[in-house]
Amino acid sequence: MALAAIGEANTAQKKATREYFVRIDASRPDLFDLFTADFQFYFPKFGVGRGRAEFEILAGGLIGTFRSFAHDLDSFRYIEEKHFVAVEGRTHGTTSGGSKWCGGETSGGRFSSIFEFCDGLIARMHIYLDPDYAGEDTYATTKWAVRGMSKLAASELAPHHIRVNSIHPGLIDTPMIGANSPAQLEIYAAMIPARRIGTPLEVAELALFLASDASRYIIGAEITVDGGIG
Repeated sequence: MALAAIGEANTAQKKATREYFVRIDASRPDLFDLFTADFQFYFPKFGVGRGRAEFEILAGGLIGTFRSFAHDLDSFRYIEEKHFVAVEGRTHGTTSGGSKWCGGETSGGRFSSIFEFCDGLIARMHIYLDPDYAGEDTYATTKWAVRGMSKLAASELAPHHIRVNSIHPGLIDTPMIGANSPAQLEIYAAMIPARRIGTPLEVAELALFLASDASRYIIGAEITVDGGIG
């Protein structure tokens, strides 16, 4: 991937990507003209959806979350490779509770998204951000930042034979859970499909696998080690 692919929206696919943000900020009815009929999308805490009807369910849920919301188009950086465009940028706005955020100035308000095109239309769009826009939950902010940056890095570095994946542990037997009583830990374990708490070794074994040649075709994966919580 050439470095020239990073920068302004100067190709048809990059322009279509930018136009998506313009139209969704303005709630324009022609937004879906940019998509295939059966497009797939992903949004944190919503999961994977498909098509206009499911996207409108997502949008309807988000509308009540904000008083105002907008993407800072001038902050965007684009990376294009064949039928894919990755974009990272910032947003600003005010939550329904009155908390304001501004990407680059507050802990919230940064995002990265991956678009896949088919015949000039968006066929897949995965959005990675911290749903806590106002940055009221720092722990969640850092977790979502890792996910977004990992996805973007995986897309950018894969052509250079550098693989990036992220590991997402569940409840693991580390000093972090030491403040809980044995009775509390038994309750937590009962809520896990595997019916037990994970071990540091199980996380380490996954890390070793991802670092080995045995995982050479695994790129951009978000792998959970959580006993089935999901």
